[in-house]
Amino acid sequence: MTGLKDNDWLAHAKPLLRLGGPLIVNYLAVAGMHFADAVMAGRLGADALAAVAVGASVWFIGFSFALGLLMAISPIVARHFGAGRYDLIGRYARQGIYLGFALGLPLIWVGQYAVEPMLTWIGIDPEFRGLTVGYVKAIMFGAPGIFIFLA
Repeated sequence: MTGLKDNDWLAHAKPLLRLGGPLIVNYLAVAGMHFADAVMAGRLGADALAAVAVGASVWFIGFSFALGLLMAISPIVARHFGAGRYDLIGRYARQGIYLGFALGLPLIWVGQYAVEPMLTWIGIDPEFRGLTVGYVKAIMFGAPGIFIFLA
């Protein structure tokens, strides 16, 4: 039976952190962005804070979906770079930009037209529903730019 030696975990942790480090930083940055939004909204009152909290959750659904698709672009480009196939790098990077734009445009539509009925349907309190819709409408306009950046 084989098992881990006392020092084996360090040998596995270093490459794992090297691979997972950028993902950890990314998720901490997203959490930091939501934290900053909450701090700023908290100064405006409880209703604004609740609106930003709900709105950030709505935004994160679309963001996570797009992030999952766009995260494939970097390894593909890196693989072609490592293999010396430089002619394919531009092609895949360009497709990533197109994909980011194509994923962002529907989110603008969702933010403008579908969020308010959805919030009503799930029973969000009408007192801050309007603030939530306003926050989501504003943040969704940044979706294409953020997704192109992530590509």
